[in-house]
Amino acid sequence: MYSIHKIYQGEALVYVTYHTMNNQYSDTTKLDIIINSPVTPYKLVDDYFKHPEQFSIQLHKDGISNTLEANEIIQNIPLSSSSTVIIKKPKRLTKIKTM
Repeated sequence: MYSIHKIYQGEALVYVTYHTMNNQYSDTTKLDIIINSPVTPYKLVDDYFKHPEQFSIQLHKDGISNTLEANEIIQNIPLSSSSTVIIKKPKRLTKIKTM
């Protein structure tokens, strides 16, 4: 069975993931397992090892039977605006004609 976990840095929700780990583990153990996962973003790992006291984990939902369902639930959880990355298309440069 899968469980969805929310990771907070301070008050900001910075990462949401699903995992099959035992929910009876301590919060520190859960964080260590998720942080050491190869799919965890590097910036999150870097911040965690610099200031682990700023991080907390919260169980969002458990008892999920498959990854598709877990992924659909995660897609509907908004992250804090500080962690949202917006990629803009670069503006097209126009050449100035010289005489």
